[in-house]
Parts: sequence; C-alpha cells; structure tokens
Amino acid sequence: MATLSTNTLILFFGTAALVFSWFFVRGKQWSELSAKTMAPSMKAAVFVLLPFLALFGLAQLGSLTIASSVLYFAPAMLVPFILSRLNFLPFERSILMLAMFVGTCMVLPADSEPAVAAMIAGLFVWKISDNLLLPEKSTLEDLLPSLIWLTSVYWSHVGGGTINGTIQESVVLGTIVVSMFLRWVQRPLFAKGDKVYLKRIVLALTGGLSVLCVITKVIEAATMPKVAAVAGAGFIFAYLLQTTDDKEEDATVKGLKQLIYIGIFTLVASRLFGMLGVLVLSGTMLVATKSGTAHLAGMFWAIKALIQTFVAQYNPNVTGVNLTHSYVSAALYAGFLLVVVLSVFIRDSKEKRWLTVLLLGGAVALPVGSNYFVHPEPTSAMLIAASVAAILMCAMCSALYQRAVEAHENLILIPGVMAASALLSHELLELGQASTAHDRLIAIGALATLVVILGIVNHFIFNNPKKSQPQVPVTSET
Repeated sequence: MATLSTNTLILFFGTAALVFSWFFVRGKQWSELSAKTMAPSMKAAVFVLLPFLALFGLAQLGSLTIASSVLYFAPAMLVPFILSRLNFLPFERSILMLAMFVGTCMVLPADSEPAVAAMIAGLFVWKISDNLLLPEKSTLEDLLPSLIWLTSVYWSHVGGGTINGTIQESVVLGTIVVSMFLRWVQRPLFAKGDKVYLKRIVLALTGGLSVLCVITKVIEAATMPKVAAVAGAGFIFAYLLQTTDDKEEDATVKGLKQLIYIGIFTLVASRLFGMLGVLVLSGTMLVATKSGTAHLAGMFWAIKALIQTFVAQYNPNVTGVNLTHSYVSAALYAGFLLVVVLSVFIRDSKEKRWLTVLLLGGAVALPVGSNYFVHPEPTSAMLIAASVAAILMCAMCSALYQRAVEAHENLILIPGVMAASALLSHELLELGQASTAHDRLIAIGALATLVVILGIVNHFIFNNPKKSQPQVPVTSET
C-alpha cells in the first residue's frame, strides 16, 4: 500500500537499526528483559480482545466487509502488548513497532485502507488497556510514531490531499527518522544541562536542515523544501513544551500558555500545508524525552489528521461540517460531553479494569451508533469536538481538579478510538440510511443485549476470588 523509494527505506531501516542497537546493546538494556509476568498479562490481553472479536463476528454475520480486518486488528493489539510485557523500554518499543508497521504497509495491496484502519484501532485498544492496567507506567511515547505513520498512509490514500501520496508518506517518515536521530545525539549534549537554551536551538536548527536534506536529496521532492521550516519550528516547540512542563508556575497559567502555543502551531501548519504539515509537526514531538505536553500535542495532531480522513471520505458537505443542522450541533455537544464525563471517571475511578471497559466501550459504541442512527456529518462534528475537548481537558487537568490525576493523559486517546471506530463502521452509514424504524429498534435491542452480556462476563472475570493475587507490574521505562 505504501510506496516508498529505496533510498527512503534504506534511510529509515538503517537509522532505526543503528539507534535501537545503541540503546539496546551498548546501553545493556537487553539485560532488563523479562517474561515473568507474561502469562497473567496475556490473560488480561485476551479478555480485552474478546469483546472486539465478538464485534467483528457480528460484522461477519451482517455480511460487512470490515469483518476480515480482524486479521490486522488482533496482531496490532497483541504484538505491542507482548513487547511491553517483555520489558522493552518505550523508545525501543516505538522503534520496533514502527519498523513492523512500515514493513506491513509496504506489502499490503493498494486498496487496503480498512486494514490500516484496523491496525490503528488495535493500537489504540492496546494503549488504553496497557496504560490503565499499569497506570504507574503510563506513556504515549511508544504509540506515537506508529500512529503518525499509519495515519499518514491512510490520509495519503483517501484524504484527498493535492500532494503525491508517496511524497507525503516519505516526508512524514523522514521527519520521524530525524526525530529518532536527534533523540540519540541529544543525550550526551544535555548531560550538563542547557540553561541558556543554546543546545536545543542548535539541535532544532540541525533537525530542520536534516529534514530539508531528506526532502531534497533522499525523497527528491523539489517543491517541498518549505515543509522543513515547519519541522524545525516543531523541534524547538517540543523542547519548549518540555521546559514548560518542568517549570514551577500556576497550573492555570501553564495550561493556558500550552493551549495557546498548540493552537497557534495547529493553525499555521494546517493553513500552510494542510494535514501534511500537521503530521510533520506531530512527528517532531518525538524528540521529547519525557511524557508530557509534547506527546499530548503530537497525539492531538495525529488524531486530527485521522479524523480528517473520515470527514474527507464520508462527509457529503464539501464546504465542511455545517453546525446549523440540528443533528450536527447535538453531536457536537455529545463529543464534548463524552470527553468531560470520561475525564471525571478517570479522576474518581479506583478500579482500573472497569475503567478500561468503560472508556473503550463508550469510545467504540458512540461512533457506531452515530453512523447508523444519524449520518456522517454529525459523526464528523462529534469526532472534532471530542479531539478538541480532549486536549483542553488534558492541558487544564491540574488547574481544574487542583491536583495531578493518575493516567489522565490517556483521555487524549479517546477521540482516536472514536475515529478508528467510525472508520471501521463506515458501512453502517449506508445501512442506516436505508433502515426502517423496526430495523433501528432491533439494532438498539441487540446493542443493549451485547452490553449486558459483556458486563456480566466482565463481572465474573474480574471479581473471581480465586484470582485475587496481585500482579507485579513490569518496569517499562527508566
């Protein structure tokens, strides 16, 4: 499906092998690998996977073509789960996962967009369940590179961009390669600190010039050199966000500043280069070495591009989402409300297993219902509202709740799950338009029954007194 040049593939796999080997072998991180908790952890992974296998089974009974995508969904969820439980560090996992998905996309046939959507969905399901079940090791660093790549492949094939798809994919992957390289070389430079910000400015300029060299010499896209300016600005912005995270100041002021910065960069990148600029900007956030606002911003931009693929594919209104339509405005409120309610649940819930079920169930079911019971424009509005609400709540969490909330950054994943669910259930758009009131009542009854069954099964699984021994979490980050 992806059509990268030989030079681009050599650059990516060569850099990935070099950086991974340096951290894994030279840093002796191989000695930290362990499979002690693999068996009980895989049991939890299987129970997370089972409800989604049931949904794909229902799709098969309904003769929906998306049912075959389970062959891509399941590995995309289970392989990262295994890497996490083997105790690979997040940065190492990100490299291995990205190499796997780049190789997979290279061998997929040209019309495999549903397979890419299924892999994105599998990644989101893994990340939410992994982060919530092990909140002390919650991170977005390992997910972000693979999500950016898969979203760029999907967008280049279905999003309607005016730039050649091969060039778009190569530019985004080239930016990720430069980010990996900067992550490698910046470690010794920052060993003695950078009080005057000189080292970070030099690294950002080096990163921008490196992206320019990749574009002009490796990709040979003579019309795209200005994208390198977005990359250079993105690198310095990632360092800026990481600095603001460490700075001691009022939580409200800090959150507002970060939101204003993110909004400005979103506007400039999307206005100048569309979703390509947004994806390049997302790729530059990978230089951040700590989980924080930089990774949240990268997730927001990647999810924004993913949502735009749904809007471009299925929204019949060529001028955009029309909020004056009653269904559309109602869906807008629903998107905001869902994120706010789930934020409160993350804050107050002490049972992370039920919280995982709740977050995944709500994020999957709402777009599916919207696709069937209304039409694509309300679904588009709901996805856009959810993504905006998620970055707002994540940035302002400490100010709103007057304390740090454990694993609250996972709220940014909710609109991603919703977008992937909407893409996978797109066939319901046509079925819903042709359905009768009787058909819709049957659909409501079937969904209610499924929710009850899954709730009962989950209750007996997670409240079985025979398996009350606690599991020792595996260290996944130094």
